Amino acid sequence: MDERYEEAIEAFEKAIDINPDDAYAWYLKGSALNSLGRDEEAVEAYEKAKELDSNLQVPS
Repeated sequence: MDERYEEAIEAFEKAIDINPDDAYAWYLKGSALNSLGRDEEAVEAYEKAKELDSNLQVPS
C-alpha cells in the first residue's frame, strides 16, 4: 500500500508543478504523506493548502 501512496504523492507534486496555487493538490499530498507517517512533511503541505484556501478544512 505504501507504494500507492508514493505514486499518489508523485502525481500531486506534478499537479502542484503545473499549478502551485492548487490548494486541494497540496491537501491531498498532505493526506498521502500523513498516511505514510511523514508527519512533518504532511503538516507543511497542509499549511500550504490552508494558506492558499483559508476555507479548506485541514487536520491540525
